[in-house]
Amino acid sequence: MKVINFNIIKLTCCLIIGIFIGYRLHITLPLLFYTLAILYTAITVTYALSKTSLKPNLCYGILVYSTAIAIGTLTVTLHDHTKHKTHYTTFKAVQQNKPVTVSFKIRESLKPNNYYTKYVVNILSINHKKARGKLLVKHAGITGLKPDNVYMCKTVLNVIAKPKNPSAFNYKKYLARQYIYHEITSHSKQLLKIKHAHYNICNMALKVREHISSKLKNYHFSNTQSSIIHALFLGEKQSINPSIYKQYSNAGIVHILSISGLHMGAIVLLLNVALGKLLHFKNKPYFKTIFIILFLWSFAFIAGLSASIMRAATMFSIIAIGTNLQRPTHSINTVATSIFILLLIKPLLIYDIGFQLSYCAVLAIIIINPLLQALWQPKNGIVTYYWQVFTVSLSAQLGVLPLCLYYFNKISLLFVISNLVIVPFLLGLLALGFLVIILALLQCLPEILVLLFKYSIDLLNGMVAHIASWDAFIIDNVPFNLFNLISWYVVIISCVLLYIKFHLNNVKAILIAVVLLQTYAVYNKAVKPSKKIVVFHKNKSTVIGCVNKNSITTATSNKNKIEPITKHYQLKNNITYYKKTHLQHIYSHKQGTILVIDCLGIYPLRHLKPDYILLRQSPKVNLERIINTLQPKGIIADGSNYKSMIKYWKRICKKRKLRFHFTSKNGAFILDH
Repeated sequence: MKVINFNIIKLTCCLIIGIFIGYRLHITLPLLFYTLAILYTAITVTYALSKTSLKPNLCYGILVYSTAIAIGTLTVTLHDHTKHKTHYTTFKAVQQNKPVTVSFKIRESLKPNNYYTKYVVNILSINHKKARGKLLVKHAGITGLKPDNVYMCKTVLNVIAKPKNPSAFNYKKYLARQYIYHEITSHSKQLLKIKHAHYNICNMALKVREHISSKLKNYHFSNTQSSIIHALFLGEKQSINPSIYKQYSNAGIVHILSISGLHMGAIVLLLNVALGKLLHFKNKPYFKTIFIILFLWSFAFIAGLSASIMRAATMFSIIAIGTNLQRPTHSINTVATSIFILLLIKPLLIYDIGFQLSYCAVLAIIIINPLLQALWQPKNGIVTYYWQVFTVSLSAQLGVLPLCLYYFNKISLLFVISNLVIVPFLLGLLALGFLVIILALLQCLPEILVLLFKYSIDLLNGMVAHIASWDAFIIDNVPFNLFNLISWYVVIISCVLLYIKFHLNNVKAILIAVVLLQTYAVYNKAVKPSKKIVVFHKNKSTVIGCVNKNSITTATSNKNKIEPITKHYQLKNNITYYKKTHLQHIYSHKQGTILVIDCLGIYPLRHLKPDYILLRQSPKVNLERIINTLQPKGIIADGSNYKSMIKYWKRICKKRKLRFHFTSKNGAFILDH
């Protein structure tokens, strides 16, 4: 089987290349339209000339794939609304960071934190002029905002802040890939509701979810049980307790809390069996196909249309068409088609972590699983079932392993046990759950089913907690960067191709990837700076890191806690050794010296000429006298200081024309070569 010869796969790869090009280069629309017009003309001429030829025309193939690349680039450009005249970023008041009157419609709610409920909203107007675009709203009110309701407020649109610490997660870039560039913070008193939600499909989906939730409340599920039900059947993970979510993650089965292929596959299987027995007429295949697709996408809309849901619904819709209408399909063709369709609709989904993990897992199952199953074919039916579950789990894990290490720096080896024990149990739980919800909506749910459903959810959580408690099988804090990611996928793909058919080129690819990994490891150690001092930003705390080649020593105001920001910095920079120590008054570097002054305001004077002064815990000192005495190059203030003190110090530094670095605004302070 020559996978790469399937045309849809080549076209999808070219589309992805075009998306990357469009995202990086920002090519103008006129140039793209001219390019596509030229390519289309060339394809038409080449196709007409090659009709008489029996051999495939190389030039024609190149033009087709070039067109796919151009379409990918055009798709990204068309989805970039900042190029439109009515986009809110074109308004002068927004560009000048002035207060504006903005009206917006709630698009979707995000996972809340301890301080805010977060929403993505569509802008309708700026200063009563029609506008478009998306905003992040952080709402501090007790009462939540309802989807599709329209609100108005007067506020400043704040640019999404860059990460304050080196190697930290770039939330600004993450939101920009969803076309969100500004945020506002609101309270219920500041918002004026000017219009109620229209009766559209999104609002209808919300009403259905609320109706199902209200019906289930009558049966007194606990908070934990209710959160699992909402995650498994309604696509709402916001209410899951963080400790329970961590247990599912450590057990290697956090994916079951997101509606994806497992759910969609179960729905297609159940509907195929049920409709096959109920329907007996001539056009049964067409009716089954239409009904299954409508049901899949209705469920997908109700569950929120996340990346994993869209991927699963698209793929299983294509599978349903091929199966019920008896059209020849291939699994990889199906996957490639679903990728192609989704990326045409939302091109920057290619950067979505869930999207990447989903498709890598699916492709690995399609390609690697048959090879593993062929190694052993047990005769016992039960053994065969568990062997198949094991090979599917192992295949999926091989497919997502480099991505998990790259994004999360950890991997759980418990996935083998989890999938063997929990996934078969989960299939029964899903069937029982759908039955419970349907009967609850019909108001004829017997108490015995409610008790069985509650017991099943508690049993699921209990099994997950027990498996997750085996800490020895969780490999954490693994340094892994983009170079490692690419190299390891080259190794995995080459090994699979080598197993399918021994070829010298595949052996060469494996050896080259291994040599590159080793070379990069040696290079990475050689180029590490001899010494670096980093004053990290953390609210109400002081965190200082001293990097010395392959080790980092951190000092914090909280002596008993390892700061995640320093551990993350260690992982992203491939630093092997980590050590904690006490905060010192002086930190020396060949580029300068940092003097630390805390709340006591005590510092040595004799023979001291620091280049920088770090103020922490809001020391009550005469800063002007300190500047006159020590004559530093700049003043640093970290997140442990009061805002009133920051304003006072900033005014003094501005008056003295001295550099003032506040970590909350300017990010971490780095003293490097």
